[in-house]
Amino acid sequence: MKKISCYLLILITFLLIGINNVDATEIKSMTELNQVLKDATVSGTTIKLTKDVSLDSDTIILKEGTYILDLNGFKISSIEGPIKVDGASLTIDDSSSNKTGLVEATTTTDTKGYSVMLSSGNLTINGGNFGNTTQDKGLDIYGGTAVINGGNITGKNYGVWTTFLQDIPVNVTITNGNINSKNGICVTYQNTNADYKNYSVKISGGNVKGTESGLYAVEKSIPFVKISGGTFEGTKYGGLMILQKTDNIDEKQSLDKIIEEGYVNEFVSKVQTMRKDAGF
Repeated sequence: MKKISCYLLILITFLLIGINNVDATEIKSMTELNQVLKDATVSGTTIKLTKDVSLDSDTIILKEGTYILDLNGFKISSIEGPIKVDGASLTIDDSSSNKTGLVEATTTTDTKGYSVMLSSGNLTINGGNFGNTTQDKGLDIYGGTAVINGGNITGKNYGVWTTFLQDIPVNVTITNGNINSKNGICVTYQNTNADYKNYSVKISGGNVKGTESGLYAVEKSIPFVKISGGTFEGTKYGGLMILQKTDNIDEKQSLDKIIEEGYVNEFVSKVQTMRKDAGF
């Protein structure tokens, strides 16, 4: 029994070491950010890349402050996710003429990897390229306010993933940009007892494409999604796929909730409903 307990203690110790060794650099000032993004130029709240930056297994976590990141045609990469916004305000753009600025995860595990994660604070995307065809998601949003005004966003499974957790406010606005993945945009939830008045996804523009679906919406999320513009294409399931967790769902009623009055989208040519009993 003592030998088993000893082995168990060793196993727990190794697990805790593994958890604590997850690489992350918390940023609370422009000085700290500039130390990570070496050789970048700083002017006020704007930091401009002058070369590619590889963070290896590290993640930049922006805890406070206001930052404008100009990719300037260069790349920021890490294994599982280069940037997480957790309380700060971040705007990303690309001032380069060729628009090759890129934020990506280099993992080849298709259930991992994101370019930018938003857990709280503010994220604005005005330009740049986010993701690749091997990382799981382009943008991972589960808290805070995100505004997408441009850029190219991709991921193997989801371009933009947004989910509602434990009453944490989530507000996403998409006015423009190109989103391309297996499922372009996913809107889902993880807490069936949450107060969903704090959940909002508004789409007024942009081009959303998926090899499966353009917009992938879990049934209970539908009342909190409003579409007034943009184009949606899905090769397998159509522009809009509704994942249902109940026996019956009225497709027309769902569309009436999700598509604002007066907006007709020729690319939403097919609505697919799917039954899924298991939790998402």
